[in-house]
Parts: sequence; structure tokens; C-alpha cells
Amino acid sequence: MKDLVIAAGRTAARPVSWREGSRPGKGRSGFKRMYSRFVALRIRPAGRGVRKAVDDPELPERWLLAEWPATEPEPVQFWLSNLPSGMPLATLVRLAKLRWRIAAR
Repeated sequence: MKDLVIAAGRTAARPVSWREGSRPGKGRSGFKRMYSRFVALRIRPAGRGVRKAVDDPELPERWLLAEWPATEPEPVQFWLSNLPSGMPLATLVRLAKLRWRIAAR
């Protein structure tokens, strides 16, 4: 997955803010917004084991979402999603990060 995102290039990364954090700032609640840069690609997963599990020669397209902060030489976090193809990047990021918040508690 990392190779696919790196092939898309740093210029494919877009800044996205997904929620207010816990540090004081100028957000609506008085806290700084959390943001980073993300790359979203439509991919088709591959692999014999995966294809046997779905009994279909081709798997459906999925989102590959990667966080690639401006300060990092390569992407640092990855998600696969089955959300619809027209989903806005900000929504993909918010839902991916929301899942992390729930799982971390």
C-alpha cells in the first residue's frame, strides 16, 4: 500500500482538518483543529486468498486512504474503506480518525 501512495506522489496529498483537538486555540470550542495531509486512491485489492473468499474473479474497488504529514518523508498511516466512490476526502478522513478514537478508548 505504501508503494502505491508513494507512486501517487507528495503532491497528491491534500490538507484535511477533521476535528478540534485538546490544545487551546481558536476553534469554536476554544481548541485547535487537528489536521494533516492525506492521499485517497481508488484501488482494487488483489491476492488469491482474498479472491477465493469472495468467489469472484475481480474484487470491488475500495478506498486506500493514507496520512502523509508534510514533515514526514513517507506516509505514516493507512486505511482501506468500502465507502462509495464519490465520498469527499474530508468525510473519509473524519470517519477513519473517528474509528481510531473509538478503538483507542
